[in-house]
Amino acid sequence: MTIVRIVDVETCGLPPDNAQVCEVATVDLVLADANVWTRGRMWSSLVNPGRPIPPEASAIHHIVDDMVKDAPTLDQLAETIWAPDGDHGLPDFFAAHEARFEKECLKDVGDSKWICTRKAAMTAWPDAPNHKNQTLRYWLGLKLANAALAEPHRALGDAYVTAAILRRLLIGAGLVVDDLVTISANPVLLPRLTFGEHAMKPMAEVPLSYLDWIVNKSRGPWDEDILYTARKYLDAGRDAQRQRSPV
Repeated sequence: MTIVRIVDVETCGLPPDNAQVCEVATVDLVLADANVWTRGRMWSSLVNPGRPIPPEASAIHHIVDDMVKDAPTLDQLAETIWAPDGDHGLPDFFAAHEARFEKECLKDVGDSKWICTRKAAMTAWPDAPNHKNQTLRYWLGLKLANAALAEPHRALGDAYVTAAILRRLLIGAGLVVDDLVTISANPVLLPRLTFGEHAMKPMAEVPLSYLDWIVNKSRGPWDEDILYTARKYLDAGRDAQRQRSPV
């Protein structure tokens, strides 16, 4: 038996300064038989972040101070977040659509192996219009058992959709858990640039001068996927130029 616990959080802002969690949810996927993934424990809770929730954060998830003033703190919920599924046992892996974000917000992840469904989806389906959680839901045509649970920008809704994406990766994309862990632990190739004057262009169409600026001249900050992709396409473009006949 294998258990993957999908985790999602809503926060007061972005790490490192405003990553205080105001809601957390988990959804388990359980592999009991060969390639038959079923849903296990599903759980969520509001969280007292220990500070006021900024209005710009509330505008995204619609969680406000009055909703969390009597909620438990994240420390008080830690045992529940990482606890065994009552029917199946402890999770073997954890997953999130942007695993780096959830890991940074939750901290208490130990040596657990994580799956990032954004990275995995980008690898499996580079032609998707983008790789956001809800975009993939509709692009993949996911048939959710309870669509009412899939409320965007709430912890349980996002975890529920991420679980469906993960299940499609495991069943429809021909990948196994170990493949997804390996993909998630490394940089991935971005199919398109997502910023600047060449935003949304396929990477193969981004001028080499712009890729050189990203890699060698700008100060970023760029994440590992952007730098990895820019270097790959810059090196490939320069190799092609060197091999081109002068006549």
